[in-house]
Amino acid sequence: MTKTINFVLASNQASSITRLVAEYANQLVKRGVDVYISYPILSFWDYFVWRVEKETAPVSAYLAGSYRFLKFWKYLFVLAIKGIIKSKGLRWQGELMQTLDPRVKMNCFLKLPSARNMPDADVLVVMQNYLVPRLLFLPASKGKIIGSVHMDYQEMLKDRDEATRGWWQQFLFVEQHLRIPRFAVSVAAKTSAETLGVAVNCVINNGINLQEFSNLGRPAQSPSPLRIMLFCALLFEKGQDFGCAVVRELKKIYNSQAVQFVSVGQVKDKYKNLFDENLGYLCKQNYVQAYQQADIFIYPSLRDGFPAPPLEALACGCALVTTAVQGVVEYGIHEKNCLMCEPNDLENMVKNVQRLITDYALRQKLCQAGLETVKKYSWEQCAEQLINFMDGIL
Repeated sequence: MTKTINFVLASNQASSITRLVAEYANQLVKRGVDVYISYPILSFWDYFVWRVEKETAPVSAYLAGSYRFLKFWKYLFVLAIKGIIKSKGLRWQGELMQTLDPRVKMNCFLKLPSARNMPDADVLVVMQNYLVPRLLFLPASKGKIIGSVHMDYQEMLKDRDEATRGWWQQFLFVEQHLRIPRFAVSVAAKTSAETLGVAVNCVINNGINLQEFSNLGRPAQSPSPLRIMLFCALLFEKGQDFGCAVVRELKKIYNSQAVQFVSVGQVKDKYKNLFDENLGYLCKQNYVQAYQQADIFIYPSLRDGFPAPPLEALACGCALVTTAVQGVVEYGIHEKNCLMCEPNDLENMVKNVQRLITDYALRQKLCQAGLETVKKYSWEQCAEQLINFMDGIL
């Protein structure tokens, strides 16, 4: 039986990974499990060292040693300063997204996990699998290693620069040869990994906090004009360019007296003038309230694992317009609880939003179905599945 769990992270950044770790941790301590979250001061250390090696490779043999040495320590110094500043006194950034139960124990280390800086545990859950080789030689007392798959491994090699693609190819090679139990966050992620020869034991979907995300704070009547919210993130995969192209087309049809366009998240400077309001990167209750004040939520992702924002929008009573990406297609049903089109299909994405603007009955139908859909994805259920998986392999 699992009594102590250590979640190990490769970065200290507010992201979907840190959010789900916080949610898991809160649920598990309620069940009497001791939970550690181990995170580094210097994020993605292995990746930065790898990039330094690649960047300095063309330097002559005579100069390479000195040049690499100097650049290595320059990176170390810069990363250390950035890491300490961003973490505001080495604070874990996941707490910006979700309040942690005080019973969760935090374990901060400099750059890489080791026998010295890892606590004893029954299970060591790795949230970025390229850390696994660093953990294979830890004493058994540090816990049985469990990996997790949060993305489509086949898709992650597309549209990358040569250097980054090389990193992921190296990562995949290691994954194919590691014999550890793993869970994936979606059927698509599991299938993709297995196609590439990476064994995955089961699927445990990510959840959402149904106590936090709900339509209870939504106004009794939709205000006029309608508020259309676009989810924005800087990662290419999140489709910000595509989403903003959709907004641009819609603005040719509707004026601000009929429809207001709002961005949530990190919108690029070149697109900020497209929107009537840019809410920026929101956390906790501010994030929930933004969803509750939106009528239509556009999720323009090009590829994904099992994204939470569409589920969170549904839980808050938004009508969802989304792309048919991995993860979303496991809970989104076109014409039933959302309107869906293929990634980068500008014409149909615009038409789907138009339908919801003009058809109040359809909006209401999708909203009601969405509220039923999200009931299947509570963190309580996710935590129970994770415990059962861990107990089964111990």
